[in-house]
Amino acid sequence: MSMLDGVSQCWMLSKDCVVWWDAWAAIGAGASAWIALMALQISLGAVLATIFLGYMTLNLGIAANKASDAAVTLAASEAEVREKRDHDESLILLMRVAGEMSDAQTYVGHIQRQLATEEGRQEFLEDQATREWVLSKWRSICFPNYEACSDRLHYLPIRVAARMARVVGLYGSFDGGIRDLPAPTNAEAPKVLDAFRLISRILLEDLVVIQEACIKAVHELGMSDAEVVAEATQLVAKASN
Repeated sequence: MSMLDGVSQCWMLSKDCVVWWDAWAAIGAGASAWIALMALQISLGAVLATIFLGYMTLNLGIAANKASDAAVTLAASEAEVREKRDHDESLILLMRVAGEMSDAQTYVGHIQRQLATEEGRQEFLEDQATREWVLSKWRSICFPNYEACSDRLHYLPIRVAARMARVVGLYGSFDGGIRDLPAPTNAEAPKVLDAFRLISRILLEDLVVIQEACIKAVHELGMSDAEVVAEATQLVAKASN
């Protein structure tokens, strides 16, 4: 018996022993079918693998989008928290410096009113007591609360912070030159008069903006009291007389 039995009637091939082509054709057809089936299985496997990879990629994409959305939401939430914290900090800063800025506005206002009229300027030029009075108002100004929190000015609106820095800087520069000096003499009075008129005008312009911001902070914090405001106004009016 041989593995070729059933496909060849004899063996070995000779003139009298020829190939049984029908049997070999059947074998070839079977082999072709088997190869085709294997190819189909391979193709089907590749299709299934592609579908699986596509499904996994889709899930990964969805997960990535969800993670991205969550990150954006978290970042927005953190930004809102920071914005509120910074705003609250600015309100606290304004409340802290409000008193001394108001005092500075009052003292500079006294000086400006004295020097705003021809009569007042003449008194400054001719009267030593008037010059000493102006200097006493000037030297009453101080900014300890500003100095204590100057490293946090960036929490304030730039328009307010810049004017506050200019008030303190300009006042400090001018005061540093006259702090330990006596009241100017009649000969020195004209130059000092011009300096006081210029500086008081600039300081008052800035202090008005600062005080508006401070008043707004008081209202926003719900700390305004009509009776207290009225009483404070009366005290300021008395001090001005």
